[in-house]
Amino acid sequence: FTFTCPTSAERSSDSLTNFVFDLDLLNKACAEVNIKIIFLLDEAKRVLNDRFTRGFQDNIFALLYGDSELRPVPLSFVFAGAQHLYKLSEDSTSPIGSRAAPIIIRNLTKDNILEYCIHYLGENESSAQLYADFVYKETGGHAGLMNRVVEEISGTTDTPFNAEEISKIVQSRNIGLLDNWISSLTSEAICVAGSLSHVQSLSLGDVAQHLVSAGLNRFLATRVIEEICYTGIAIFVQKRVFPANQLFW
Repeated sequence: FTFTCPTSAERSSDSLTNFVFDLDLLNKACAEVNIKIIFLLDEAKRVLNDRFTRGFQDNIFALLYGDSELRPVPLSFVFAGAQHLYKLSEDSTSPIGSRAAPIIIRNLTKDNILEYCIHYLGENESSAQLYADFVYKETGGHAGLMNRVVEEISGTTDTPFNAEEISKIVQSRNIGLLDNWISSLTSEAICVAGSLSHVQSLSLGDVAQHLVSAGLNRFLATRVIEEICYTGIAIFVQKRVFPANQLFW
């Protein structure tokens, strides 16, 4: 079963009706199987800019909270993104942002990475520990970068472990990704990241003070800590933020 996306010329007020009709066809095709559909909208910034009209959000709102006839099957929507999702939650007039539940994705822990290394590399716990410690130090538990480092390690398990060489290879192959992280940080996050690069850790009060010194809004301190944590370059432990992800720094 496939969904077809209408062209600009075909978009009209009845596009929502057509979409619901397609959902109903899908539901009937599943016969007695009870289904639930979860739509994942990755790179949410693409649907929050001018490419999609406000009517797009209105249609999603109608699917979620409108008349029951619009929901022939149970539906959920997940918007995935980083800083851009703040715009959605800040807009009190947004039909989605006013009811959405935000979830901040944290870095993986050392134990998570050890388990991943055991399964991915096919090593026992004792031998995988060496790799896991290195991966955690290099990535800080950032899931995507962790996977890339482990992939690189997987081709070297039969030779003596060369941490410096692996680090150089991963960094060279992902320099574009690291540049994208930097360019995507808000001005407040860049300010705090610069301060964090010279110390071992910062408290919430320290973050607020650095913002004040830079002429920025100190009341964004909590949000800045969230931002540098969910982008994978820091961790927040016992009310202090620490730099993580050695590859980034």
